[in-house]
Amino acid sequence: MKKRVLGIILLLALVLTFMPTSASAKNVEIVPYDYYHNGGYWPLYSDYYVKIYDAADDYVGTVYYGDTILNLTKGSYTAKVYYGNNRYYTEDFYYNGTDSVVRLSYYGYYDGYYPYDRYISSVRVYGNKVTGVTAPYAKVVLYNSSGKIAETDVADAYGNFSISYNFEKYYYDEFYGRWYNIDDFYLRADNGAKYYLNSGYVDGYYYYNSGRVNNPKGGDDFINGKWAYPYALVTVRDNQDRYLGSATAASDGSFSIALSRDLIAGETLRITYGHRNYVDRTETVIVGGIRNPEKREKVVSKFVIGDPEYSETKYGKTKQEKMDVAPYIKNGRTMLPLRYVAQSLGYKVNWDQATKNAVFIKGSNVAVINLYSREIFVNRKSYTLSVEPVTVEGRIMLPVSELGMALGLTHGNYGQDKNIEWDASTQSVIITTYQ
Repeated sequence: MKKRVLGIILLLALVLTFMPTSASAKNVEIVPYDYYHNGGYWPLYSDYYVKIYDAADDYVGTVYYGDTILNLTKGSYTAKVYYGNNRYYTEDFYYNGTDSVVRLSYYGYYDGYYPYDRYISSVRVYGNKVTGVTAPYAKVVLYNSSGKIAETDVADAYGNFSISYNFEKYYYDEFYGRWYNIDDFYLRADNGAKYYLNSGYVDGYYYYNSGRVNNPKGGDDFINGKWAYPYALVTVRDNQDRYLGSATAASDGSFSIALSRDLIAGETLRITYGHRNYVDRTETVIVGGIRNPEKREKVVSKFVIGDPEYSETKYGKTKQEKMDVAPYIKNGRTMLPLRYVAQSLGYKVNWDQATKNAVFIKGSNVAVINLYSREIFVNRKSYTLSVEPVTVEGRIMLPVSELGMALGLTHGNYGQDKNIEWDASTQSVIITTYQ
């Protein structure tokens, strides 16, 4: 009898030894699509939250603004996004058991709830269309001032929609360029609440027939002028459509814009004025001869692939600066540490741990890059990178040419007299600015 009991105990021990154990759980941050699509912020709505269920449809937990961490094990899950008491969107995802972040992507399915008018957003009215953002795949209907259906569109997977309509017939007063009689037009998404077009952004500026920009000269690193519409956004681009800078006009219509580079005598600039309830207008300006005889200092920074130091030459003297991580090449892209590149361009760098935003400031120019987004915001304008930022040794890495383009810098191969040049013979990136 004792031998039989002992045998049973040994058999149980053997079974327990080889019985698979459950995967260890890990604290994971749940990041909704809204976070990295809208500049790196969790939706601030108090009624926005995400419920997580496992593969057996058992409830795991809820995340919301201020509490985004859940304890997950490796496996399949379902995220159900809620606004108020209505489920808005559902997405299935797989957690690999190792990552510390799960990012939702809107590649799921729309559940058909759309109770509030705020869920139509970013509306802009143009002469021939109205655009905006709503729920993925939602049917968006434009109603005219008589309450009749004018046109419709179905939003894409990201919620973007564009409805073609001839708004130009509601346009009057060429001198001022103002829209009128569209306040009674409205949008609805899947029969949700009405979104009136007077809540949106109608492009434009206060139009005068006389000049506005004060004769820019070669060598200037600024543009100023007057007679813009009060508080209009004034944007400067070169003839290659490269962004040079922008600023908001003062209450008297005057404006002054710090540019990302010196102007070149003879080049053509495009100045665009934009303000709600007015139509965007653009003028061209030819830069005159050099006005400022004083010479600004040329600064040359050199980054070498694989080298954790870079050189900076200024006032005829070269010094070596240490970095936490070395530049590298991946998939044909030259990846440089963002902080040190920004510093070499004369930007002050700040890191916001809460939002995962890197903020770069130079004069009136402000650039914001989020760790989880391909979008870079430069003076409130959005630019899309071809790749998402990556982190190496705690540093954000980006293709330097794309960052340069977003900041209005030129790029090319060595010897082409560009701001950013690639020297294949030395496997190095050379950045030249005037500070």
